[in-house]
Amino acid sequence: MRNADKVRFKPMSKRATDLLFHIIYWPVWFCFSIFHPVKVIGRDNLPEGAAVIACNHTSYADPLMAIFACGFHNPIRIMAKEELFHIPLLGWFMVKVGMFGVNRGQSDITAVKRALKVLKEGCKLFLFPEGTRVRAQEEGDASAKTGAILFASRSKVQLVPMFIPRKKHWFRPTKVVIGEAYDPDVPEKRAAKEDLQQAADELLRRIYALEEQTQ
Repeated sequence: MRNADKVRFKPMSKRATDLLFHIIYWPVWFCFSIFHPVKVIGRDNLPEGAAVIACNHTSYADPLMAIFACGFHNPIRIMAKEELFHIPLLGWFMVKVGMFGVNRGQSDITAVKRALKVLKEGCKLFLFPEGTRVRAQEEGDASAKTGAILFASRSKVQLVPMFIPRKKHWFRPTKVVIGEAYDPDVPEKRAAKEDLQQAADELLRRIYALEEQTQ
């Protein structure tokens, strides 16, 4: 899919997006929590202002769990696969609450610019560095994409690892762990591809290291 084929819904201003987020937060939280309540560990690790939050990905419930883990006072902007934005009505709604699409497996300049703009506005950017859902047998072996490192280093913001367990509990809390924020270890200028990949692999290691806190 080329950039020209991306679905174009006009995003709202930061203020309007945050307002809509706060309006729908509690009704959605109430309904979702009936079936999948979230118990947060480490919310205090979220820095003030802009940051890149990176999380493992195993199910469709992960974005909502991440939103509720960050909490009412931390509206996040989620980068998601472009295909979701082609779903009638859902795609429009996702854009209005601050989500935006990325064409996976290719250089998506539009998504890169949007991500950097989100961080410049002081928002928290959320993404899945593995790029897709990972099956249980692949955990720990999946390759990390370098987008999170690129966005954090260019915007000079911190990275925040997050871990969501594969097994979600029906009608009882699932522990979601937010790790300590840190600065990506890459050269300030002209970081080589190898530098970015090494930093991405370290981010993924930090994400999966949080799993022990869910036991």
